[in-house]
Amino acid sequence: MGNAMRKTIKLSISILLSCFLLAFYGCSNDVTAKERTQNLKDYGIVIDAGHGGQDPGAVSTINGIIESDLNLEIAKKLQSIFMEQGISSSLTRTNENALAETKDEDMNSRRTIIHSSNAPVMVSIHMNSFPDDPNVWGPQVFYCDLESSKELADTLQSLLNEATGGKRKSAYLELYILQGNPMPSVLVECGFISNEVEAIKLSDKEYQALIAQTIADGIYNYCGYKNP
Repeated sequence: MGNAMRKTIKLSISILLSCFLLAFYGCSNDVTAKERTQNLKDYGIVIDAGHGGQDPGAVSTINGIIESDLNLEIAKKLQSIFMEQGISSSLTRTNENALAETKDEDMNSRRTIIHSSNAPVMVSIHMNSFPDDPNVWGPQVFYCDLESSKELADTLQSLLNEATGGKRKSAYLELYILQGNPMPSVLVECGFISNEVEAIKLSDKEYQALIAQTIADGIYNYCGYKNP
């Protein structure tokens, strides 16, 4: 059996499992705000800090910041915000290392954590880069598969634009980390480290905290959680 066939079979099994979990846990647009709030309290969220280890992601030519480091910083800040509200969260990685030696194994390990979390929401943290046009900037949220993922992405995008002055729109993108998940899942590109102004901002702890808090607020809004 070829590698392509194996991957197709694995993806088909994953999608079937996701459909079962989706039906079991009720993470769809049919879930009421009350149920979303309760699921958030019961299961928290799962936070994916993109890249890590041998896969650093993008590296800024502006100030040398590394995407994988920034992803982890914001992921940990986001986790702390939820912990302050007594809401648990799972991080796919907790340090600078990847979860496995190869990229495929690393991504499969992340998916295992996501699928076993029972969380009502998954958010993956990343940084964007477009060296061909250093004027491009602004956070952007991507979604895939579920209509509820689009709803979550739109909520987060609106708040991130308000917080940063950005003008970007959420967008559909078939990313492995988003495909086949049983819960609403989004990937947040927090900004462009190829843009001079944004690279400097994203290196700043206070700005990182602003991004993390905005993401948390968007999840609160989506889940109907009243932040005291």
